[in-house]
Amino acid sequence: MTDSSADRIAVEFTTAEAKLILAALRQFEPYWPADVDDLNRAQLLAGIREGIEHVVGVLDHADRPTS
Repeated sequence: MTDSSADRIAVEFTTAEAKLILAALRQFEPYWPADVDDLNRAQLLAGIREGIEHVVGVLDHADRPTS
């Protein structure tokens, strides 16, 4: 995977849809992926976990009432 802007697409979800996707990712995370060694799997899962936590933080912030 690369991190260049050419490799990215924008997808819009409602807050409810995003939370459902995050719940699904967390549920199946221990099973991803089986075809890499333990170190690379740990690094990949750490990156996925970091991404999930970032999105959760953004959603939590968006859910806060504004004054």
